[in-house]
Amino acid sequence: MTTKVIFHGPRSVRLRYVLAGTAVAVGLIVMVGLLAGLLRPPCPEGVQPTAAPTSTKAPGTSSAPETPRTTTGQPATPDPAKPWLRMQLPEGQRPRHYRVRLHPRLGDEALQGFTGEVDIDLRLLAATKYILVHVKYLSVTNTIVLNKADSQPLPLANTFNYTENQFWVIELASELPANSEVQVQLQYRGGYFGIVGLYQSTYTEGGVKKFLATTKFQPTDARKAFPCLDEPQLKATYTAELVHQPEYTALANMPQQGSRENYTDNLVLTRFQETRNMSTYLFCILISQFASMNRTSAEGDPFRVWAPQSLINQSIYALESGVRIQDFFSSWFNYSYESQFPKQDMAAIPDFPSGAMEHWGLITYRDTAMLFDEATGSASNKQRVVTVVAHELAHMWFGNLVTMVWWNDLWLNEGFASYFADIGADLIEPSWELRQQGFITTYISAFNADDVITSHPIIVDVETPQEITQIFDTITYSKGQAVLTQLEDFMGMDNFQLGLQDYLKANEFGVASTPQLYESLQKYSADNVTEFMDRWTRQMGFPLVTVAETADPDVLLLNQTWFLREPATRVNATASPFSYQWIIKLSYSSQNGSSSQMMRDQQMRLTVPGYRNFSQPLKFNLGQQGFYRVNYPDSWWHGFADALRLNVTVLSAVDRAGLISDAFAVANSNQLGYAAVVKLLSYMASESHYLPWYAASSGLGAITRQLARRATYGAWSEFVRNITAPLYSSIGWANKTSHLDKLLQPIALNLACSAGNTDCLAEAKLRFDSWRLNGSSINSELRQIVYTYGLLESDTQAVWDFMWQRYLASDSAAERERLLRALAMSRNAWLVNRLLDFSLDRDLVRRQDFVTLIGYIGANPNALEILWNWCRLHWDSLLKDFGPEDRRLGAMVPGFARQFNDEFHLAEYEAFIRSTEAGAGENARQTTLGIIRTNIRWLQDNEAELISALG
Repeated sequence: MTTKVIFHGPRSVRLRYVLAGTAVAVGLIVMVGLLAGLLRPPCPEGVQPTAAPTSTKAPGTSSAPETPRTTTGQPATPDPAKPWLRMQLPEGQRPRHYRVRLHPRLGDEALQGFTGEVDIDLRLLAATKYILVHVKYLSVTNTIVLNKADSQPLPLANTFNYTENQFWVIELASELPANSEVQVQLQYRGGYFGIVGLYQSTYTEGGVKKFLATTKFQPTDARKAFPCLDEPQLKATYTAELVHQPEYTALANMPQQGSRENYTDNLVLTRFQETRNMSTYLFCILISQFASMNRTSAEGDPFRVWAPQSLINQSIYALESGVRIQDFFSSWFNYSYESQFPKQDMAAIPDFPSGAMEHWGLITYRDTAMLFDEATGSASNKQRVVTVVAHELAHMWFGNLVTMVWWNDLWLNEGFASYFADIGADLIEPSWELRQQGFITTYISAFNADDVITSHPIIVDVETPQEITQIFDTITYSKGQAVLTQLEDFMGMDNFQLGLQDYLKANEFGVASTPQLYESLQKYSADNVTEFMDRWTRQMGFPLVTVAETADPDVLLLNQTWFLREPATRVNATASPFSYQWIIKLSYSSQNGSSSQMMRDQQMRLTVPGYRNFSQPLKFNLGQQGFYRVNYPDSWWHGFADALRLNVTVLSAVDRAGLISDAFAVANSNQLGYAAVVKLLSYMASESHYLPWYAASSGLGAITRQLARRATYGAWSEFVRNITAPLYSSIGWANKTSHLDKLLQPIALNLACSAGNTDCLAEAKLRFDSWRLNGSSINSELRQIVYTYGLLESDTQAVWDFMWQRYLASDSAAERERLLRALAMSRNAWLVNRLLDFSLDRDLVRRQDFVTLIGYIGANPNALEILWNWCRLHWDSLLKDFGPEDRRLGAMVPGFARQFNDEFHLAEYEAFIRSTEAGAGENARQTTLGIIRTNIRWLQDNEAELISALG
């Protein structure tokens, strides 16, 4: 575990330490618009846990808690004689090996769920008479504990299911001495629920419905498939045995060791080789009728992809990219993948709850994250595939080879995988400028998650499954990536690489915490790594560096403050051990190139001789690698605009994008007048690069969301039409050849069409009608625009039904996404309601796509009220269906409710969060509550000024 220095306990407790008063700092969320990427149930059906008592209490416990309980739901001082009262397992239990046998029933037999057996070899470091393993929604039917010293069963006093903490408790008749070794043998049965744990998925091929069984355990769902010690630090080896029908292929983490036909009832038993040491959440199986393609790694081991036969050719790009990226990482880390595992499989799963999952030796993906159809896929689809593949392969080292001790250090897995995703993908597609893209797209996402008072540090205490699942969020992934990029710049890439190689070798097949990472990196750094990084990982937020001129013409005064969307929020800086100050590597342009200085205090005087005579103002955060925003004197902002109008190349594309992003953010937080933003945007008539327009689209989209239902929207949309008209004229509808232009074109067309550009709307409808009536083809980069605005310009039931049938018939995951997004944009209230009803039918909308579809509907301003009412009506049943630990469901309503900007909807939202269970959405709910309040205040403070600034 890492040292606990900030924000102990649940969110409600943490907020009391941060807030000094009732103000909550939140604000506008960036909405890219139509083109934004995606980036506890009752007992499982057909199964009743007969072995579990109806009460969650263990024998001998009273109906009331025996000790005062904290707000985490745990006893403040758990009785050491009753270890099941603690959320975490007893520290003395060490698993050595699991033998897991699973028999999933598929198809007509699915209501029977699955049966299983598990043998767990355990070493008990301390004397005990209790053995605890995690179980959830499993009925344990038989329990045996063998003493490994003589292979004899030990007498048991009792077994019971303590469901509150998800434990199967085994009470031995007598205490075992320290360092005893036992084998726990359990037989059990379970059922399918949702798309986590062990579950069944279906797909149709050649008109035939087919079935598969697979697993997705991270973070705490292995216990739904087999009894286990389901904590990441408790690594062990695994031997998998799968029972299945002979026409199915069985896969697991390791290669097959052998199979036994006619095992029972004409079924096959497939055995697999023993794994290396790994955490429970990395165990994976797949039983399917998939087809495969294969390549060979540089060291001669198999690298395969798996998908339905009809889609297998769409996996070629992932296959070709994946094997090259894996070989590249083996070299970069100076630690070959083949020394870890002897094969790599990647499989596209029809129903998958996240983008992908890094199971060691068997990576599973959502179909849109692995499959790419050259005929129908867009540039953004292709980019997503290569970056997700690189992300998951990076996990083979960061997360699998070396795993975090506990979930509070999740960033050691996800931050690193996100950081290396762009590096690995850049190997495959060097012309795409993926690292430069990340400095803008990833950073904007991280900034928008971290500039509110309800954010959290990268390293944050978590204990319960719901707390754990909530930190699989933008802070962990995107901010984690950003601070690692800073660390690379702080140390230099060569030293950073050597330090990471040392970290991997020192902790191979084991677990590590953040201090162990810093220990390895410190060997290759002359500066204090821990001192630098703690300020970025152990306190939330990031700084705003404000630049001011002084009386000395060669000296600038720089001041850093905690950047909040609503800086008027009163905060208690002592809630952070670092008082919300950061160590910043300040980079800036100079007459002779670039320079950098370390800023360690709140203020710093910076000498730049003759800066007032430079041809343009100094640009700070050169290259945008620093995770901070910058504000300049008003005259400097105007100077940037003048310089860029004369010559757009005086700054790099990434610096132009950073300047635009900072201008919007600082203005939205009332620290810059909108006149400066409007003047800066005036240079955009000459802008033709994707990154500045991405940043502008984000800023414009956020304000559009605020004003979409306001009387001022007409003046705002006219401004957007005018400012985007030159780009629309230059980029047009013709096919593009460069990747970045392919990404830019839909942004340009979306900005124009959404702002009411009549030529854009007419062309979209013309192409839509030609496709619908005559079967004309549409370039894949333009399909989302044509589908969305073509439908909006028609918007009849006949047109909607035509689109719906195309959605149902398509076997392309990317095409289904595009059609579903367009269908969600109808202005017809009854068609929106029908789509919402369709969303509950799993034969029409896959479970994995439900929350995504709700997000699409939430982006439709005409449907927002319909959606809000529908979600409130269905919330209890949705929570029951998906379960309280589903983080995507938990964030679903807050995701669209953050558009509310009036007192009426604020009161409705407050009533909703008071009266309903949050599940894994408590953090998101509180963040959105603050955002709504800030939206209201933003309109009060800025709407009139903004419209006035438009001229």
